[in-house]
Amino acid sequence: KEIDIVLDTAVIANGGMLTGHLGEDPGGEVRLLVIGDDGAMNDISSNFYRTGGKNFFAAPLLADSEGRARNQIIVALVSAYTLSITVEHRPGEAQRLFQDIALQAKAARVAIGFNAFRVE
Repeated sequence: KEIDIVLDTAVIANGGMLTGHLGEDPGGEVRLLVIGDDGAMNDISSNFYRTGGKNFFAAPLLADSEGRARNQIIVALVSAYTLSITVEHRPGEAQRLFQDIALQAKAARVAIGFNAFRVE
């Protein structure tokens, strides 16, 4: 099943807030990962909350961009059980994490969604 990630804006100022919601309540555990164009990942799952039957997130973002804009993607993973994913925020770690996610997804049904944004 695909998860719809709706962002409040596609361009975020460096140090600003990434805000949005999931299109429907997917049920299960929700993990939200932000992946930079350098392959570094941040787990913003602690910034996800459910209220009034809706699913929201609001997370501060600071890009290690050395003065340049960064393209990012947000990934939502939903499963009936806890996914064992460890995010260390190192450049290039996305490949290792994607392999971990793929292995766990084979063991159970995992819904996934993507959206893109830019930090300037």
